[in-house]
Amino acid sequence: MGGHRDLYGQAAYARDQMIQHRARGERLFGDLLEEQPRAGLVYLMRAEALRALGDQEQAQNDYQRAEELLVGDDWKTRAKQGDERAKAGVRNPLPLDQAFGSETSSLPLDTGGTGKPNIAALLGFLGVVATLIAVGITAWRQRANDQNTPNAKP
Repeated sequence: MGGHRDLYGQAAYARDQMIQHRARGERLFGDLLEEQPRAGLVYLMRAEALRALGDQEQAQNDYQRAEELLVGDDWKTRAKQGDERAKAGVRNPLPLDQAFGSETSSLPLDTGGTGKPNIAALLGFLGVVATLIAVGITAWRQRANDQNTPNAKP
């Protein structure tokens, strides 16, 4: 079980890094997939990052690969739902109820047991939070505009 948790933490960290610094995240994912090419969880996390970056086509490929490789209905459902969101062009990587889950605890906010926060990691995390808030506000505004626009009559 520890191996799965380690892989989850590494994949979630790579996802967060890729959203902030694409090249760094791509290297991290490349390393993870080189070590474990059949790890559906890694494909799932990379798909979420790609979708957040607007690369819907590649995100769909990774979501589909994740769904093939993942074990367990919950994981397969998450991959399938992500694929559907990517097909619809939805950029935010996670529904808000999942966005603030335990995966954020994998960020290295403490270095070397010193108790001193890793400021760069903290700022990266805050950047992800700000992005999620901005996506939510944009979606809310779009929905409000759609409701206020009268339908054109033929």
